[in-house]
Amino acid sequence: MISRYREVVFGVVIGLVASVIDVIMHARMQGRTFVEELMHPEIEMFFYRLLFLAFGFALGLILWKKNQHERETRHLAEALDKLGREITGPAMIIHTQTQCYSHARIPRFPRKRKRQCVQFMSNRHDFNR
Repeated sequence: MISRYREVVFGVVIGLVASVIDVIMHARMQGRTFVEELMHPEIEMFFYRLLFLAFGFALGLILWKKNQHERETRHLAEALDKLGREITGPAMIIHTQTQCYSHARIPRFPRKRKRQCVQFMSNRHDFNR
């Protein structure tokens, strides 16, 4: 889960770090210890620190959405490359057999099939465009 939503987790971690820095600064200003300020904050400071977490979460969510689109695009490109590699072999076999049949002098080879092969070979250039 962490690897899938790592941007969101990093955003929350950034929010936590900002909150801890704020606790340290406020504790020094008030002359209190870190633990006192962390366990018994003023209500305004508590909501202020929650705001840090919310901003961190929002930032992580925005980055996650952006990267999700990039991951999907990359996955689609990989799938298209794989499809191209899988189709190349059978396509070459079909092309070669059709070419051989169009030039064959087999007496029992039906003329209709031979015409279809010749027509396919003449139209194959249209597929390459």
